[in-house]
Amino acid sequence: MQRLGFVRYIALLALAVLVSSCATLSAKRMVDGVAISAPPMQRSTLDNGLEVMVVENHTVPLVTIEIAVKTGAYTEPKEWDGLMHFYEHMFFKGNKALPDQSAFMKKVRSLGISFNGVTSDEAVRYYFTLPKESLEAGLGFMYDAISGPLFDPGEMEKEKGAVLAEIDRSESQIGNDFVEKTERALYGMYYHRKDVLGSREVIRAATPQTMRAIQQRFYIPNNASLIIAGDVEPAAAQALASSIFTAWKAGPDPFKAHPVPLHPPLEKTVHVMDNKPVDIAQMRFVWHGPSAGKDPKATFAADLASVLLSQRSSGFHKRLVDSGTALHAAMGYYTLNHTGPITLYAAMQPQKSAAVYQMLNEELKRMAQPGYFTKEELARAKRQLLISELYQRERSREFALSLGFWWCVTGIDYYLGYLDDIMKVSLEDVQAYVQTYMGSAPRVEGILISKEHAEQYLQGTPWGPVMQAKGDVQ
Repeated sequence: MQRLGFVRYIALLALAVLVSSCATLSAKRMVDGVAISAPPMQRSTLDNGLEVMVVENHTVPLVTIEIAVKTGAYTEPKEWDGLMHFYEHMFFKGNKALPDQSAFMKKVRSLGISFNGVTSDEAVRYYFTLPKESLEAGLGFMYDAISGPLFDPGEMEKEKGAVLAEIDRSESQIGNDFVEKTERALYGMYYHRKDVLGSREVIRAATPQTMRAIQQRFYIPNNASLIIAGDVEPAAAQALASSIFTAWKAGPDPFKAHPVPLHPPLEKTVHVMDNKPVDIAQMRFVWHGPSAGKDPKATFAADLASVLLSQRSSGFHKRLVDSGTALHAAMGYYTLNHTGPITLYAAMQPQKSAAVYQMLNEELKRMAQPGYFTKEELARAKRQLLISELYQRERSREFALSLGFWWCVTGIDYYLGYLDDIMKVSLEDVQAYVQTYMGSAPRVEGILISKEHAEQYLQGTPWGPVMQAKGDVQ
């Protein structure tokens, strides 16, 4: 099953869509001189709390059915570390209508379904793409899977091996291990609420009773949305969704009884060293970023700052990369409601590690000052985002997945107003974002480098004491 990887950059998938509850709109407007056509879309909410979104796109005779659930790593207490991802795997097994995975897959083949699931920090999504003629059967298939999983002990034991193999593959990748170490330092006591893959011990110990507890807490219609996108007639699709999903019983709001704890701010800058036999060193500065719920304006500035620094024409790129000091350098922000990370990244030859470290610190000081970015650069960055969104709109399945993600993480209002809000961002807003969330704020400074190169090139840097302590974190 798919999941969001450890290396996190900007979450930029948003589209300008005009919607109305149970009303279809198809309007045009101008954004930065570009005509934006909103895909026809209907929204409604069933009596059990399930929000239904239908997006009409007749380009190809296919339809995508998606269920998005407000859960993920952020809802996991330590004893559930990784179980939201494991639950995603169990979704594609036996359910109240199909006795086992073999029967599930037979149904998939008979309906011509392409399917998958995605677990991330703050969203879990399941989707089927199938011929439009199979819409009603596909909706019934999705309903049975989401509302009546069996959690057969034998299938669970088999799937535990698949999930543990995913953890093994992830940990075998040197870059992933490095990112994990820096983010463990960044999130401290609540790192498990960012750990999508989770703990081997927790996965091994999972029982049907635990899975049922997760189902009863989070897999309820008033904590989920249903998205139907593709070659459909909206009114008919809404009627089908209502007739099939109305039997799904609502439950208590899971976040009232089990609120998500706040991540404590870093008290001081922390240094992490990961010694691996690599020829190219990597450096990461990581901060706690803005919350989409508490400071949405800063998230728009964060997205644009990341695009600005990715432009090859930027002074940042010229000074670090074109000068030959670094091989690559970039900045990213992962939009979340619960403390997404800001990452400043560089790769370099080991002998240039100290020089890159100094230059990154110099760039950070410059970024907080007026004049670091120009109006022309900001305009190009906004247009780059706009073009990306227009391209995203053309593909129904990707659009459905984006709708589900943003519905879970930020809410639809944030998503629908994204482009308008991006266009309002000023240079002063970007500067304020850098000053508030980066600047002198405590951060994690991590480096991936071989032990030999560290001893040779890092003695005069803040990682020197880390080497002497023979530990990962200072």
